[in-house]
Amino acid sequence: MRFVIALSVLLVGCSSAPQTAEAPAAPVEQVQPTVVNDRNSLNGVWQLVSFEQNEPDGNVSYHYGEMPIGRLTFDAAGRMSVFVMKPGRFASVNSTAAITTATVDDLRQIADGFMAYYGDFQVDDSTKTITMKVTAATIPAWTDSVQKRAYELSGDTLALITPATKLTWMRLPN
Repeated sequence: MRFVIALSVLLVGCSSAPQTAEAPAAPVEQVQPTVVNDRNSLNGVWQLVSFEQNEPDGNVSYHYGEMPIGRLTFDAAGRMSVFVMKPGRFASVNSTAAITTATVDDLRQIADGFMAYYGDFQVDDSTKTITMKVTAATIPAWTDSVQKRAYELSGDTLALITPATKLTWMRLPN
């Protein structure tokens, strides 16, 4: 009987595979693909390069000069702002308090040489259109309006186009 018990213990011990501790498999990290679209590519700060005005006679004019000054900002939250001004503007007004007593010519210099607005924006990649919901603007009729622009995006160059205008912007480095 002792022989049978010893043989049974020996056979059970031999038939078992050696026990090795296996490390648990490392969790597989789920990597979400980065969505590359024009909406993401527009985010940043842009400097105005040109502001072309299409005249009814087919000619192009440069109301803000051939070297306009401007800044355009789009952010990841869908907010935007734009400022455009004519270089070399001059007015004797040197404070906001002086605006109330400014001459008509000074006021014309201030208003005619500067445009700004801000609000929220959306991008339609399929139609290459930016739609801006304007919160406030120096042009009062634009406040609470929707402004649409066709766009062309090529690397660090962005053109915003309407039937009457084409503004070309260059991305500024971060």
